[in-house]
Amino acid sequence: MLNNCHLSRLIAEQARKYGERTALSYRDYDLNKWMPISWNRFAMRVRQVSRALLKLGVGVQENIAVFSQNKPESLYVDFGAYGIRVVTIPFYATSSGAQVTYMLNDAEVRFLFVGEQQQYDTAFSVISLANTLEKIIIFDKKVKKNDKDTSPSISTNFSKAAKTPPTTTNWRRGSMRPVSTTSPISSTPAALRATARACNLLTACTTRVSA
Repeated sequence: MLNNCHLSRLIAEQARKYGERTALSYRDYDLNKWMPISWNRFAMRVRQVSRALLKLGVGVQENIAVFSQNKPESLYVDFGAYGIRVVTIPFYATSSGAQVTYMLNDAEVRFLFVGEQQQYDTAFSVISLANTLEKIIIFDKKVKKNDKDTSPSISTNFSKAAKTPPTTTNWRRGSMRPVSTTSPISSTPAALRATARACNLLTACTTRVSA
């Protein structure tokens, strides 16, 4: 798949070109089979994430974090963030509580996306130590939350924030411009690593990707 457009527009351009063709597939272990996701659905979810992040008040070049194993939702968040000039910080799915605490504080993360139960439990256990963390957003609806937690699920509460389209100004289209991958976009070490990740995002994912 060759495409010279900027990452902020990549999925929308592919959706216009390929429509209902399969963009990627993921393994549903409950059903024990591979589930396809079309380019149209991929693009729709990316737009929803962009709108929801705007509704949350995420700013230009602000750091958000993804603490998850490889999942389609991780790609939705990555490309949704690119579309509004937000930086995604990847955490290893097996990171310890101490590592997560350091990275959250180092990158001044307000919004943390978590994949499954292991990542949620680790994140929630250090929430009081993360100075800037405001919200944990959960990918897997099967995650059992702590009784004291009101974190939204990306498939429920988080998606509701995307139903009202933002204004043209909020989309920041007038100010959107490609960011050089040779220049730092933030002073934090975690954010610098995120720039390199963008270049390898599709090839690094273990889900099956097709044009």
